Amino acid sequence: MSLELQNTVTKLDQILEAISLNALQPNQEGHLLDESSEAVVAALAETPLEELEPVKEAMANLEKETQSLSQVLRVMLTKQEENESSLENLVVQISQLQEEKKDVKNKGGFWNKWIT
Repeated sequence: MSLELQNTVTKLDQILEAISLNALQPNQEGHLLDESSEAVVAALAETPLEELEPVKEAMANLEKETQSLSQVLRVMLTKQEENESSLENLVVQISQLQEEKKDVKNKGGFWNKWIT
């Protein structure tokens, strides 16, 4: 059982390496694969389709989870922007109130001088 699991993990590593290589290298006509890429392709060619089904399912689940995470991060970013905007509005309101308080105090002080 342990050997089967190890073989499956090894094949999964090879598949992920092949995916990474495909993602990092642009597709070009006449592009020659290096030895490690050829080994990965050969290993994939030897792998029965039944063994690839769990990998396909895992990749599909990973894609769904990635999309969900992306949506959550977008919502969090939107909330953070809203909070920052609200905080900026509060700072502006506090500044306005402080200015109004100074104006009232200065005006009151001026009139109080003339009345007394």
